Amino acid sequence: MIVVNPYGTLLKVALLCLASGALWSAAAASAIYLGATLLPPKIRPGQVWVEWRRRRVLWGMSLLAGLFTTWWAADLIGHRVGLVDLYWLTRRDEILWIGRLGGLCGYLLVLLLVVVAG
Repeated sequence: MIVVNPYGTLLKVALLCLASGALWSAAAASAIYLGATLLPPKIRPGQVWVEWRRRRVLWGMSLLAGLFTTWWAADLIGHRVGLVDLYWLTRRDEILWIGRLGGLCGYLLVLLLVVVAG
């Protein structure tokens, strides 16, 4: 089914990718927190975000995995939701980049909130 609603499709892709990035960022932050508090050398729950230097590999791997899955999910959403519109079908690269930027914004926003609030 082909649709012609460029602004609606653009908004849908951007918001879905933003939500996807926020969810993957929350998953990465959860992996960091659980890994730092459960695996030796254990860090006290209140000091996880302060003592990040003790668990650099855990932080790096969790953040990279979250970033990779955010990029992958944004591409998937861009293909599934964005490319059903006839307007965006002819502008494939633009809608995919909009989705990737939306996912990255959601990812970074949640990480900022977790680190600053923690």
